[in-house]
Amino acid sequence: MKRLLLSGSTSIFTVLSAATLWGFVYGVQQGDPEYYILLFSMLCGLLSAFSLWRLFESTILILEKRWRELKIV
Repeated sequence: MKRLLLSGSTSIFTVLSAATLWGFVYGVQQGDPEYYILLFSMLCGLLSAFSLWRLFESTILILEKRWRELKIV
């Protein structure tokens, strides 16, 4: 369940980061950059990276546990 939530949050934060970054770039092209959109995009990107890191960490721990079980048998 934990990995499912981490996968979902990684996906959501990645999409939010990409969408807001696109909005910022569009604003720059129009000559009206709104930097709070860029800050929100960077925040979502950091949250996405953090949740992806936690997802990999939990996956590696599960794989290590299974590997130890196989070595014992």
